[in-house]
Amino acid sequence: MPFSDLVDQFRDFGPKIHAPNRAFFEELSQGQTPDTFVIACSDSRLMPQDLTGAKAGELFVARNAGNMVPRQDQDVNEGVKEGTVATLEFAVLSLGVQHIIVLGHSDCGAMKALRNGAPEALPHLRAWMAHGQAALESVGAEADLRTLTQSNIATQITNLRSFAFVEDRVQDGRLHLHGWYYDIAAGQTAALDPATGQFAPVDQVYRRSEVGG
Repeated sequence: MPFSDLVDQFRDFGPKIHAPNRAFFEELSQGQTPDTFVIACSDSRLMPQDLTGAKAGELFVARNAGNMVPRQDQDVNEGVKEGTVATLEFAVLSLGVQHIIVLGHSDCGAMKALRNGAPEALPHLRAWMAHGQAALESVGAEADLRTLTQSNIATQITNLRSFAFVEDRVQDGRLHLHGWYYDIAAGQTAALDPATGQFAPVDQVYRRSEVGG
């Protein structure tokens, strides 16, 4: 969408969206109580709200290249690490979310950079890829992009659990971690099945898995 069209949509938001739903937005203005925190890739083709049908106030969302979560003990690219971790900390400790979804997708540029190496002209991206190195080592550099992306999603869930404030809540059932993979062309989402360690259709996984909440 051209930028001029975005500006037009912004101008129309007040009279066409906000005004007819004033009571809803008044309620939103009092605070947020999302149940779910989504850590998604920054890719413009990936829209967590569209995939889930969530309304404003229902999802707390963080986005970065490759939907990555720095491990607590990983001292790489501190500036971006702290921003991501600060958002995680707020979601868990202040908002009290019950679910965290790590959301990756097909044709991910970050995963291509992880597998092939990021250009030297992008030094911050090259450093950021360290947060996915374990995923690459798990499947090997010859793995297809889908396999690597799904391995990275699983790796980021492991990284989440390196934080005591996450792991403690997972252990006592207050917090549930999920890995989702969205196939852009197919319009389908697969989830990491905790029973098998493999990705399967979302409805299949959650029909037999206890997700809580």
